[in-house]
Amino acid sequence: MKSILLTLSICALLLPIMTWAEGKHDDAIKARQALMQVYRFDWGILGDMAKGKTDYDSVAAGIAAHNLLTALKIKQDYMWPEGSDSETAGNTENWTLPALWTTDSDKVAEADKKMLDAAVKMNNVAATGLSELKSAMIDINNGCKGCHDDYRKKKK
Repeated sequence: MKSILLTLSICALLLPIMTWAEGKHDDAIKARQALMQVYRFDWGILGDMAKGKTDYDSVAAGIAAHNLLTALKIKQDYMWPEGSDSETAGNTENWTLPALWTTDSDKVAEADKKMLDAAVKMNNVAATGLSELKSAMIDINNGCKGCHDDYRKKKK
């Protein structure tokens, strides 16, 4: 039931965003940005617990880990059309480098798999204890880096 509600919520968020888009790839860019925002929200809950900014709460950790895993399972193929990078004129502002589309697709698929595997692990252990959460977060972070290091423009 929670997965259905999360999916419906994401769709409700994406529908107005998609109708505001103006450029050729703006719909796709805005959709993936909205999805990344969902990642950041749940990652923030988990990160705050791991850093001691908030008290560890096994229920909240379990929900955030579940939501993160659910969001990562969304098929993103149409959110990443070639030419929707940060260097192509007319695109909504984004951080994606053109190298994403010129690299070996196996490398990108490997990074995706690593991220999904880490999210499955996180989902299985986040509610079991703070040390387990911290350990799983290292793997998730490494999964993020799999794409961000090579295919994301550095923020200034």
